[in-house]
Parts: sequence; structure tokens; C-alpha cells
Amino acid sequence: FRRVLFRSANPVSVLGCCTGSGAYLDTSPTNGGITFSYSTRTVSQAIAINQALSGTGIQLSGYNYSWQYLNQGTNAGTLTGNINLRSDTGASLGSWNYTMPTTTDWTTMSGTQNFSSAYSLANVSNLNVSFTGKDNRFWAGFYGPRVRNIDVRLNYTDRKSTRLNSSHGYISYAVFC
Repeated sequence: FRRVLFRSANPVSVLGCCTGSGAYLDTSPTNGGITFSYSTRTVSQAIAINQALSGTGIQLSGYNYSWQYLNQGTNAGTLTGNINLRSDTGASLGSWNYTMPTTTDWTTMSGTQNFSSAYSLANVSNLNVSFTGKDNRFWAGFYGPRVRNIDVRLNYTDRKSTRLNSSHGYISYAVFC
């Protein structure tokens, strides 16, 4: 199965027009993640779903998600996540929102989202993972909430709609590393 990593040519990137007016993306292995600033900003990654298995009877049945976030003290603000599954025509097949409340330290948010019905690979285009954040103190710099270690894994079923063994029943994507 395919593992896609989001990497920037430059390990540090400001996603906004001015210092402190957006989001800061650090893709270094030790401090990687997204740090938000005093203006509301959304950072997203669309992941194309491999059509190579189309016609095999394999269907998408849901996803597993996990990421760490820091939303406390000098890094406090508003922070939300969204995962959106798109059809081959661009229509939304489902959208799931995650609110990350104030924490006292790095906190892991994780779980499984099962779709109400499985989707044929031929009818699915991409999965969009996004985070929106804002520093609540209006500091001129990247002092807002932070997100790191983002991992989304697609779950699938076989022709008989039987859930596969979880160690083999997913395609893994690590985004915004």
C-alpha cells in the first residue's frame, strides 16, 4: 500500500503574507508541525485515492485518524480539524469535524470513523485533511495552537463486505509531517 508524506522543499514555510499572519509549517523531523498565528488560517492537504484497485470489489469503509495538538498557555487559541471525502465528480461524500479544546500539554486525538455505507473506489476521488487555527492573544508571531504527527488511514472491505484484519485493512497517509 502507498504511504504519502507531505514534505516541503524548504523545511520552514510561512503560509501567509506577513510574519505572524497565518500559519507556520515546519517539516523538520524533530519539531515538525503547524503553528497558527493571530489571523484565522486553514492549512489543508488533498490526498488522491489510488484508483489502481478499481474494479476489484474493494470498497472504502471508513478511516482511522490520529494527531497531536497543543492548545494551552502561550499556545492557546481556537483549533479545529476537518476530514472530507470527495466523489469522482467533486461532491462531498462526507465531512467530519474535530474541535480541539484547551489542553495542559501535547494531547493525542485519535479514533475511527466508519462510513454509513462503503464507497466503491471508482466513485471516490480524494480525501482532504485540514486544520484551522487562530492565536487568541493577537501576538505578532507564531504563538497559537499547534498540530503535529498527523496520520489518516483509510479502511476498506473486500467484495463480501467483510471487514479485513485491521493490520492489513488500511492504506496509510501521514500528512503535514
